Amino acid sequence: MKINIFLNFFRGIAGGYKVIFQYANYLVQNGNDVIIYYNLQGGKNNKKIPNKIMLLYRKIYLKKYPYYFKLNKEIKQYGISSIKDCNVRNAEICILTSPIVVNESMELSRSKGKKIYFIQGFEIWWNKENEIYKSYNACEKNIVISRWLKDVVDKHSKTKSVIVHNGIDLSKFKVIKENKDRYKHSISMIYHLDEMKGCKYGLEALLKLKENYPDLIVNMFGNPKRPKEWPAWINYTQKASESEVIEILNNSSIFLCTSLHEGFGLPGLESLACGCVLVTTNCFGPLEYANKNNAIICKSKDANQLFKGISKIFEDDSLKKQLLEHAKKEVKKWDINRSMKNFEKEICKY
Repeated sequence: MKINIFLNFFRGIAGGYKVIFQYANYLVQNGNDVIIYYNLQGGKNNKKIPNKIMLLYRKIYLKKYPYYFKLNKEIKQYGISSIKDCNVRNAEICILTSPIVVNESMELSRSKGKKIYFIQGFEIWWNKENEIYKSYNACEKNIVISRWLKDVVDKHSKTKSVIVHNGIDLSKFKVIKENKDRYKHSISMIYHLDEMKGCKYGLEALLKLKENYPDLIVNMFGNPKRPKEWPAWINYTQKASESEVIEILNNSSIFLCTSLHEGFGLPGLESLACGCVLVTTNCFGPLEYANKNNAIICKSKDANQLFKGISKIFEDDSLKKQLLEHAKKEVKKWDINRSMKNFEKEICKY
């Protein structure tokens, strides 16, 4: 089966893109013919570079992308200036991955594939809610990754969406060093410039924790450059590879998720698989796998609650042990192989 996948151009590491790359690899391994098209007009142009130069730069950049993921060599990748028939091959399936891509693909003929919208988040960063809701009725099928997203999409769609939960590779994301053998007052966290990731609340909580626990060590990772004002006790790995992330998690007692909004929240699940105690905000997505038995759940935008939640773990070893035991059982449910099989099954249904 010929399958076309459409993504917006993006330079950094993104969990949602990683999921799509994993599915693309799986589809090819099962004998499907996959091409990934990057909408070169779909990414942000913060430096206001002239359009022709920007498009040329992005095409060149794609030659080494994705640098953080081993994509099957049989998968072709093309950067296209517009999502139109002349730039896209004929296929059976057309997988769209964002409101912008859906909007741009409306003129594609049926010969380019049955349109399936793979929805991994509520794209409020786009700041066009009406267009987002409109996109839910543009395709023949909607696939979502969580229950809360299904509720949102179904409320604004004429047809019911299908849930294909995300999963993780449990052969990679696993406990290498037991939590009891890790530095007790150690925390890992993702650094992101997007306000929806709530990093400022996490940093506020960490600074407060440092006052109470002078030996605190923080292991941060993310796409942006390290801010110059950060103190030395915050370790930072920019554009961490998958193996580096696994190492960071296995050297952290706690993983802190500070988001205001998550479609699913893969890093939180990965942290549980690597034996961290998860302290997370109630940012929707992580509640697919996180509950009061296996994690500490706090209100979003509340640094004080994050501080108290982490302090509970530092002060109560029996609670920590209990959460880790329940998390170990929960993680087994989220094998990526199940997700990949379900995804292929759903896109191939007519």
